[in-house]
Amino acid sequence: MNERERLLLRSLAWMVAQYLSREDMNDGRLVHCLDNMCMTAGEEAMALLADAGFVKMEEGGFRFGEWTAAGRELLDSD
Repeated sequence: MNERERLLLRSLAWMVAQYLSREDMNDGRLVHCLDNMCMTAGEEAMALLADAGFVKMEEGGFRFGEWTAAGRELLDSD
């Protein structure tokens, strides 16, 4: 991926992190996840990031996902 593509994906990742991140309690533990809230823009953003290896979508689903190690690295990059 070239530098421009990386910048675009990083900007998209920051938007997903800001607007689609959720924290829930599951069996007494805090779980962090991404929820596209069934909005087309959220679905497409998370699908693009998943195709690039930055998000792992829920098994058999399309609504929920989580950051991969590469996705967390992308969010932390300059």
